[in-house]
Amino acid sequence: MATPKKDPRKRVVTPECTISYPRLFTPQPGPQGGEPKYSCALVFDSGTDVSALKAAANIAGIEKFGEEEFRRLVQNDRSFKIPFRTDVEGKGYPEGSMFFNATTKNRPGVVGPDVQEISDPNVVYAGCRIKASVTAFGFNNVSKGVAFALNNVQFLR
Repeated sequence: MATPKKDPRKRVVTPECTISYPRLFTPQPGPQGGEPKYSCALVFDSGTDVSALKAAANIAGIEKFGEEEFRRLVQNDRSFKIPFRTDVEGKGYPEGSMFFNATTKNRPGVVGPDVQEISDPNVVYAGCRIKASVTAFGFNNVSKGVAFALNNVQFLR
């Protein structure tokens, strides 16, 4: 049986955003001593067009759960996890912003504005402006939901 072809619409380059909690060079252990992962939070200013990210998340959810089940889970299952968050109070993010966390088991590529590799972990810091390549995926393990895998980061300023 052939493996289904991955939908390229699930892979998106984000609009410019602010990086928070960058763990791009050294993986951090997961909850309860889980597998270490690289991660960051991507914070989008109010008014930023994130429609491509939302479309990618929808495609991943439909691919994983089927269209009817995905719609039912999003609308009726409070435990179903969606990546987009607006609970910015207490996190220091601007009012009206939206954010999501992105993780990966493999070290993400990190480049500068000139697209040259960055190997110094001090260059990309919390609060700097970046673009990121992310891939949406559906999951059904301990919980169900949609999340983003982190592929690459481009430091802008």
